[in-house]
Amino acid sequence: MKYIIFIALFFITFHPGISKDKQIVLISGIVKNIEDGSIITTKVKFINSEGVVYEAKSNSTDGSYQQVLPVGEQYSIIIEGFLLTDHAVLLNLQNINQYHEITRNLDVIKLTAGLELLTIDAFVDNDSKIHDSLFTYINFIKHILTHQKGLHIDLVINTGDSYFKDKKVKTTVIEKKKKKTKTVTVKNKEQLTELLDQRAEVLRDLIKNNKIQERNASVSTDLIETTAPKVVKKKKKSKTPPPPKEPVFDLTVKISKVMKL
Repeated sequence: MKYIIFIALFFITFHPGISKDKQIVLISGIVKNIEDGSIITTKVKFINSEGVVYEAKSNSTDGSYQQVLPVGEQYSIIIEGFLLTDHAVLLNLQNINQYHEITRNLDVIKLTAGLELLTIDAFVDNDSKIHDSLFTYINFIKHILTHQKGLHIDLVINTGDSYFKDKKVKTTVIEKKKKKTKTVTVKNKEQLTELLDQRAEVLRDLIKNNKIQERNASVSTDLIETTAPKVVKKKKKSKTPPPPKEPVFDLTVKISKVMKL
């Protein structure tokens, strides 16, 4: 316990991001490769929304690490050369206002092409509007591309969360060199394709506005042709609220290349 307190005091004194009157959390754990059970010696970085880095190093004896962090913030967790297997890449200390000790073991695998970094419910169903939570994940993507050198990722948007009924639209066509107005039916697939294009444009703008280089992050689309949702019969009023709707992940972030780490 004395050793832990000493470590905490050391970082409070010497890390420029921690003022003396700031409450702190001491986070500790073990970094382990789940593929073979070996302990990992590497840098463990906690990065806040402003890009301030708090860096620990897991030791070569047992893979343990310790780090002091100011409360009231959310952090991206970056393990150099590795990926967290549970995808829990964010550490939220926003609702903590006093000293805590947290144990967080980090089970990891080596970064390789094809691995999924994140699956996100990024967009409102049937729309190209984004959920506010996407901004936090964009921040994480920015952090991982900065601190995992040589990484290229692919952000794959899908339409698994959306469905459109057929709709009638009027369109102008040319027949025998004359313009005519026709009513055509726009099917679900065509509307989903249009939605994908709109979502891709929104995401590309978001990446650009957050100064993420296009050479490090590309956007692609995956058309999932959905069917009409089942009609649920209305039940009599109950005092028990219905369970929350399960999110459908419409954005997958994958590693496409690992050039040099």
